[in-house]
Amino acid sequence: MSHFAHRAMLLAQNSAKQASYLAAHPPSPPAGPSDDADEFKWIGLAIVIGSAILSNLGVNVQKLSHVKEEKRSMFQRRPYYVRPLWIIGMAFVVLGSIGDFEALAFAPQALVASVGGGCTVLANMGFAHLWLGQRLTWYDVLGTFFILVGVVLSTLANTPDAQLTIVELELQFQHLEFLVYFSIMCLVLFGIFGEIRSIARRSRLTHEYLHRRLPYLYATASGIFGSFSVLLAKCTSMLLLLTFQGDNQFVYPITYVFVGGMIATLVLQTDLLNRAIMSGDTLSVFPVFQCFWIGVRLCANSVRLLAREVARICVWAMPTPRCLLVECRGRRCVLPKV
Repeated sequence: MSHFAHRAMLLAQNSAKQASYLAAHPPSPPAGPSDDADEFKWIGLAIVIGSAILSNLGVNVQKLSHVKEEKRSMFQRRPYYVRPLWIIGMAFVVLGSIGDFEALAFAPQALVASVGGGCTVLANMGFAHLWLGQRLTWYDVLGTFFILVGVVLSTLANTPDAQLTIVELELQFQHLEFLVYFSIMCLVLFGIFGEIRSIARRSRLTHEYLHRRLPYLYATASGIFGSFSVLLAKCTSMLLLLTFQGDNQFVYPITYVFVGGMIATLVLQTDLLNRAIMSGDTLSVFPVFQCFWIGVRLCANSVRLLAREVARICVWAMPTPRCLLVECRGRRCVLPKV
């Protein structure tokens, strides 16, 4: 606690020095995004598109492993994590995740999530239909089209993320809007796992309609954990970048919290997604996973931006009552008679 207080005091002193300097030297009007930042964004997009295709190829290889395993007798079936074909698919998924992690160093996390998710859904439609032979409907085509439109708009409108220090990252996680967002997500996850446990207690023969929900519940929970992994991966990439620049961030315990949280959420995401594709087809289950993987992350950004706008409006509006009181002191306020 004393170390954190010392760093917070240094940050406050630096902020005071910057404020006094800006008061003496007013800044020039802000410039648009630099060419380097724009170039880095397109490099990140190229990486994330390749990673999305590779990752979805791995997921469909895992689905193929589940399909082949179902042809075995009940006593010969093996856990998915010891099957050679599933391990090959997992290797593709890991390579895709490494590519996503690298892309976070070049492009904003919201852009990586939206473009990566959209390209993954598109690749999944091709792999699942042409390779696994799953039926493709017009709803799948139309939904994929709208996702791609959103990806294009997100690509054109996105701006680079700011580089934050470890103290600033800690403060980001202590904001009220993030705590509210995280609490809501935890309640949703508790509800999902409670529903899964309730359905698992019932017989599939007599409650077939309930067991049909399981793939979508697993996919939803996997998408939420996936959005957490993207957030923690972005924080980890920022700290690694600072470390490579000469400021070692691995002397602080919070760095290991970010790295450990990223690994834990990736493991949970992988396990829940495999449970989803084992009990459902990838054409219907995987888009649900991607919607929550993208949507929950974008909701977090929206909550943060909304909180900033509300704070800005409050800062602008708070002096208004005071101005009215000052005006009323100098003049006699006459109210209209009703």
